[in-house]
Amino acid sequence: METSVVSYRASRPSRDLLVAAHQQITREWWDSKLGRYDVFISDIVIQEIEQGDAEAAQDRLTLVSSFPILAVTEGAERLAGLYMREMPLPSKAIRDALHMAIASLNGMNYLVTWNCRHIAQGWSKRRLLELNTEQGIESPVICTPEELGGEFDVGRSDYTRGPRGGEQTGARGGLRPACVLSAHRPAPASVRRQTGHSAAAQAWRDGVAD
Repeated sequence: METSVVSYRASRPSRDLLVAAHQQITREWWDSKLGRYDVFISDIVIQEIEQGDAEAAQDRLTLVSSFPILAVTEGAERLAGLYMREMPLPSKAIRDALHMAIASLNGMNYLVTWNCRHIAQGWSKRRLLELNTEQGIESPVICTPEELGGEFDVGRSDYTRGPRGGEQTGARGGLRPACVLSAHRPAPASVRRQTGHSAAAQAWRDGVAD
């Protein structure tokens, strides 16, 4: 899960009708659908939600305090650099690139976001798929909470067990992580370990990718 989702869940209702609608959708999705997924956040989300008013920042941190954290690695920084050059993205969007890189290298099924400028944008989603395919890395599905909130009744395993092969390293034994928040709190090393599955993703994390 990316930072904008946390911000919409924690913030007061906006006077902007579109933003207010997104906030309401986020609250309903968070309260009724989020429990169906294994949710991960990253260091970048924590860095972002810690900013601003201290009381509001604490509210955001409390919301994500139970989620496992994915660290920003050298491999993620290098992959984000590739996205910056080849998508391309403006220089101010480096954190957006890191959100996508961390989700990609850790084998996330989804990257949930309301950032429709640089992440949940048609051209960026297509280019991410192209770049990751060239590198042998599987791409997460980028979507908003509204898109991930289908009204169908399935069991938890249908949400979390993905089609990708390889060793299962999710928090619940054989279940794969299903979506990623992007934020970080101090956590045990076992929680912060990388969870990607492909050899190409492992090569990026180890710093030996071409």
